[in-house]
Formats: sequence, C-alpha cells, structure tokens
Amino acid sequence: MATFTFGNPSLSVDFDDRLLAHLRSVIVAKLRRSESFLFSWDAQAVLPAATSDGGVTAPGAPVSQLHSLWMHPAIGLQFSIDQEALVGLNRAWLDLLTTSANSNGGLHALTEPVAPEPHGVSAAGAASAGGVASAGGVASVGGVAATEIVATAPRKRPRTSSSRA
Repeated sequence: MATFTFGNPSLSVDFDDRLLAHLRSVIVAKLRRSESFLFSWDAQAVLPAATSDGGVTAPGAPVSQLHSLWMHPAIGLQFSIDQEALVGLNRAWLDLLTTSANSNGGLHALTEPVAPEPHGVSAAGAASAGGVASAGGVASVGGVAATEIVATAPRKRPRTSSSRA
C-alpha cells in the first residue's frame, strides 16, 4: 500500500501503489509548471446509522465519501511507493488523469482503463513481437498504449524486366 502525505500539519492517505505512481506523475508535472489544482478521491467510510428519534446507532452501512485537497506548489508533498509500481506506467491512464487534472473539476483518482483485445490477436503478443496491435481506436506499440496510431506498410514497386540491347 502506497502513502501520500500532504501539507503541514500533515495528512496521510493510503492509495494502491500503481494508482499513486500514476497520480504522482500527473501531480508533479502540474506543480512543476506552478499550476494549482483540486485533487479528489473517493473513500469508503462507515458512518453511524440514524434512528427515527434523531439518535445514532453504531455502525451504519458503508458510504462513499469524496475527499478533496487544493494542490499548490508551496505545499509540501511526500509519496511513498513501491519501486515496482513505477515501472511500466500506462500512457492511456496518464492521459486520462492529465485530462481530469486540467478540467474545472480537477484531478480525480480514476481507475485504470482496460483496452479490449482484437478478435483472434492478443495485443500483448503482438506488442511483445515488436508489432502494433490495435482495437477500438486504441493501439499498443511495444507494450505502450497509444491512440490514433496509423501504420501503413511501404509499397513495393513491382519489378520490371528491362532488356538492354
């Protein structure tokens, strides 16, 4: 489990290592450009259940809570992530998180997108062979997802036999 620590006094939040590795890339890129933004994530919490007379009972049903922080270059941050999670970042996920961070609603901790595989061809198999595999407008080149990749094979000129006299 990875930990994100924010501000002074500090607030520590646990995230999945792979998610925090991707969030870290987006957060650092924006703060490096001196851009402030809102960062939000959902968390499950168990709140006390209310009774009909206004009292509370313990515990209630789990509910989803939205947490938000204002990210600013002057506020200290610390990321604690397994190094293995930093290898092989998903370009499509980074693009999705960056688009979110650049929106009016700010950066949201979104789940990793899963690219569908084309029928009869494994995207991983084609990419590991150095080829290009694509499905639904998403392509994988050498194991890295990309959008709108158009590959065309060079045309060979037909050989003509010429006789010289």
